[in-house]
Amino acid sequence: MKVDALIIGQGLAGTLLSYNLLKQGFSVMVLDQPQLTASSRVAAGIYNPITGRQMVKTWWADRLFPLIPQAYGELEQLCGSLFLHQMPVYRPFFSIAEQNDWSGRWSDAAYAPYIEQVHVAPAYTPHIKNPYGGLLLKQTGWLDIPLLLQAWKQYLQARNSFRSEIFQEDTLEVGGEGVNYQNVEARWVIYCNGTAQLQSRFWQWLPLRPVKGDVLLLQANAALPVIPNRGVFMVPVGEGLFRAGSTYYHQDLHLTPDPKGRQEIEEKLADLISIPWQVLEQQVGIRPATKDRRPVLGPHPEHKSVYVFNGLGTKGVSLAPYCAEMLTQHLKNGSDLATEICIERFYSLY
Repeated sequence: MKVDALIIGQGLAGTLLSYNLLKQGFSVMVLDQPQLTASSRVAAGIYNPITGRQMVKTWWADRLFPLIPQAYGELEQLCGSLFLHQMPVYRPFFSIAEQNDWSGRWSDAAYAPYIEQVHVAPAYTPHIKNPYGGLLLKQTGWLDIPLLLQAWKQYLQARNSFRSEIFQEDTLEVGGEGVNYQNVEARWVIYCNGTAQLQSRFWQWLPLRPVKGDVLLLQANAALPVIPNRGVFMVPVGEGLFRAGSTYYHQDLHLTPDPKGRQEIEEKLADLISIPWQVLEQQVGIRPATKDRRPVLGPHPEHKSVYVFNGLGTKGVSLAPYCAEMLTQHLKNGSDLATEICIERFYSLY
């Protein structure tokens, strides 16, 4: 079987890359052995342009966020399913000074596209604790990642472009004109397999910095029209169910739910909302972040048919469409990859 691209992994990176390659007329074969603990399947899927304790505009927001409804909307049409939920994010203020600061930023051209309203009095009471008001954001929402991954898997399977199997790298043969893997010949092999890449003979030198994250599935009797998010988020996913999180641990990278992760989320949640909840499940994933917190794309320094698309970290929903399109154009016509995300920044480590 001959294809243009053999893609290893069908998380967000592998899904968006295979979609973009097919859109440009390339053929693909995606290999994936789904694991319930894979980061894409555990992530709550929030996309939000104003992040962090300091509430700053996220890196590359003006490039990334216009593509989100376009890319996932096209995937919804192809799959005949709905998994993108555009929904406001509400970030309570910590003080009057912060409220005043954002009242001024509302007219700032850099921030205005993402601000729906600055609330100077408590809003969404009694459910959300926000004595100083808060910032209501637009171009925000959440992606049902497990539903997307399952729908896209079925789309690929119907076109004989997916295999559910464990990737056996020792049977991968790399030559000057492409690669051979068992009975598949491809121009490129592209690693999109998250932290599993650390076990690869081609990529052990890359400075991946995995981040463990816990997410809780909650049941609560409340109807929230927004996603409250300050220190912790609470995403309404329907039928009285919510997903809340997340933690960020660089040590103890095991996939067993840790009581300290649950405790941390619940303590922060108690400061954010006034809704009683019941924890139904605790999930854990390991995010494939990098040392400089930027994605990594491009060819291996020695084997030019071996590529990587990884390091989406905690912002995969917003980063994946833009980065996948950039890598696709690079493969199609040799266009440059942006310096900030190109793998060449790490070549000195090889």
